[in-house]
Amino acid sequence: MPADLTTVLGRLLSDPSLRAAWRRDPEATARRLDAEPGTAAALDAADLEHQAETLVEKRFHEVSRLLPRTLAMLGGGAAAAFREHAAGFWPEGHRRHAEDASAFGRVLEQRRLPHSPSELHRLRFMLAGRRFSAAFVPDAWVGGRPRRALQVLYRRRGALRSFALYFGL
Repeated sequence: MPADLTTVLGRLLSDPSLRAAWRRDPEATARRLDAEPGTAAALDAADLEHQAETLVEKRFHEVSRLLPRTLAMLGGGAAAAFREHAAGFWPEGHRRHAEDASAFGRVLEQRRLPHSPSELHRLRFMLAGRRFSAAFVPDAWVGGRPRRALQVLYRRRGALRSFALYFGL
């Protein structure tokens, strides 16, 4: 059974290499995707690219809400770093924004780019669904500034709670 327009559109929007193939030869790419007849004529390559960019911008906005300090640390390079990540990763499901932010954080850690370990610890705790987690972080937010501390996260009555233990004046 051929893939319907919505399925083909979803695959094209989430895969930059498929969009590149579509720009070169929509008919061949439609056959490769086992698309319904007429799909190649229904989808314009420039419109696809614009839609894909809009979706990546929306994803970036959602990630910025989960990792604000990390993105501030990246400065002007944050959007470009995220676009590079987004080209190879497309989350799905109701937790997609948190999963996207977590995967982006992993990329930053692997590349040794600026990031907030305390934000990533909190995000991973959120996704893991555990009841308790503790980690030493160099940037726990205490008294209006970052400090080296033991960041403790726990769930109480379904709500995420946290505190930090640190030495200092």
